[in-house]
Amino acid sequence: MRVLVTGARGFVGSHLARTLEHGSEGPARAAATVFGTSFPQAPPAGPGNIHYLDLRVECDVREIVRRVRPDQVFHLAA
Repeated sequence: MRVLVTGARGFVGSHLARTLEHGSEGPARAAATVFGTSFPQAPPAGPGNIHYLDLRVECDVREIVRRVRPDQVFHLAA
């Protein structure tokens, strides 16, 4: 499963992303491939699928959804 978490660098978003990446017990709780967004600063270089995104720019939102093709979206950005 592919999941997009807006606000993935925030308090709740970071916990959700970590939980989704590791999965949990039970057959329906397999780990997901998590993609996240960060604003107002670009994420630091390094591992992870975190992308800079200003949700006020519609064409950028459409582009990230087109590239990620998420099965689920958790909108946690402020």
